[in-house]
Amino acid sequence: MIIADIMIVLMALAVLGTICATAYSVSHSLRTNRRRGMENGVPVGRIGWAVVILLVCVALPAWLAGSFTDMCMITAGVMLLAASAAVAYSKITTARLRQ
Repeated sequence: MIIADIMIVLMALAVLGTICATAYSVSHSLRTNRRRGMENGVPVGRIGWAVVILLVCVALPAWLAGSFTDMCMITAGVMLLAASAAVAYSKITTARLRQ
């Protein structure tokens, strides 16, 4: 039993260390890598916020209505559909501009 307790504590410390390293990495990256509002005519900031808002608007009701597994499956499906629609829209727009 002592070995199991030691392993649990070590795994908890490893997870805590990973969370701390990730938080530091994200904060450092946000401080040093400032993103422009537009890149090649694409509003990357607005697209990023739209993805976050869509994720929350789909995941939260799905989680409240069902289980965590349902939330993951529904959210993945909706986000995949949204990404496919965005790619199709991009291809159609690019084809129209080339003509």
